[in-house]
Amino acid sequence: MPTLTLELVKAFLRYDADNEDQDDTLNLALQAGVQWVEQYTGRTIAGADPETVPAPLLHGVLLYAGAFDRLRDGEAATSLAPAMVVCDPYRRTLV
Repeated sequence: MPTLTLELVKAFLRYDADNEDQDDTLNLALQAGVQWVEQYTGRTIAGADPETVPAPLLHGVLLYAGAFDRLRDGEAATSLAPAMVVCDPYRRTLV
């Protein structure tokens, strides 16, 4: 698996690679994605060593960030189903 870089994230979310003005928006979308994944799964990933975070959870962050960004851009609706699907196996159940 290739190393996750800012350029790959920008490409995945369809940001202009050379547009530094979008970095604040990207940062906000990724922070929202991390918070959502943590709340949805009950697992802390912020500040964790990236090598220890399961790839599906990182994928969930990117999928959520993409949905967050589409809503910010004025789309009427978007689905979190893809993010939920990749994160479901890592949800902690409360007993």
